Amino acid sequence: MQPEFVGKVWVSPDASAPRGTLRIFLPDGTLVMDSCWETYRLARWEAVADRRIVWTEDTARIEAEVVGASADQLDLRLQLVDGIKNESYRRAQVPFVCPDMPR
Repeated sequence: MQPEFVGKVWVSPDASAPRGTLRIFLPDGTLVMDSCWETYRLARWEAVADRRIVWTEDTARIEAEVVGASADQLDLRLQLVDGIKNESYRRAQVPFVCPDMPR
């Protein structure tokens, strides 16, 4: 059985993240990562324990604890080389269009 966050589009409300930062954990093990300012990335992800997932960015293995997951909220605690980073996402509302870039 897939975790509740799989197959949904998650957008970061964090003002310090690039606008439109999103994550999509697909059931086939593909993680789609994008924002309004960055080139998209496809990575492999997998659940390694009840509340732990991993994926690879470039050559770095990212381990994350799923701190909370509901129909509308996803909270992750990432274990990075330089420390822990907490990320929160909300379920994307449709329609959504990236805002124009500031000039």
